[in-house]
Amino acid sequence: MSVIKANEIQDLNGNVILNTNNRIKFLQVVSGESTQQVLTNLTREYYDISTSVSLTTVGENSSFFISGYGATGTYTGQARCNLGFSVTNGSTTTRISGVDGVNGDSWGSDGGRLPPYFPGVILNRHTLWTPNTQLNSNVTLTFNLLGARYDAAPAGTPSGGTPDLTNQFWNLSPYGHNTTITVMEFAA
Repeated sequence: MSVIKANEIQDLNGNVILNTNNRIKFLQVVSGESTQQVLTNLTREYYDISTSVSLTTVGENSSFFISGYGATGTYTGQARCNLGFSVTNGSTTTRISGVDGVNGDSWGSDGGRLPPYFPGVILNRHTLWTPNTQLNSNVTLTFNLLGARYDAAPAGTPSGGTPDLTNQFWNLSPYGHNTTITVMEFAA
């Protein structure tokens, strides 16, 4: 069993949202998962990996703890990859974590196939999000799990003989992997 103790928790902007002088009040927890296989050749760009969850806010000016999990890999080449999050409120989608580009953070963990490595890696990412603008109660938000890969894989053929037409896979069939996202709303 692991125990984490802290006397203060801050959001990404450095705002103290919990310290030892106050108590956290969780308002709701929602979770979603997908087994849908996602294949892509995008590099250094976060994209939706078909896992999302919606909630209707209970409190006003809430903060959110977001957790994601995914299994990814490639048949050929190096595959440094990472997870990210976005949130959609009405027609506006905001990136919560995950930075695109050469100087971004898509290089998180290697899921590639370079000896002696095996194709695939399990990723987990967590973040604390406090909206920059006031968020009323009874607002529907959709939180999305994103994936990214830094390296472009060389063209190749895996040992099974099938050409590698994509650079990265999520939830590769028939291995039974899933991607999950969990969101906890709590009073700020």
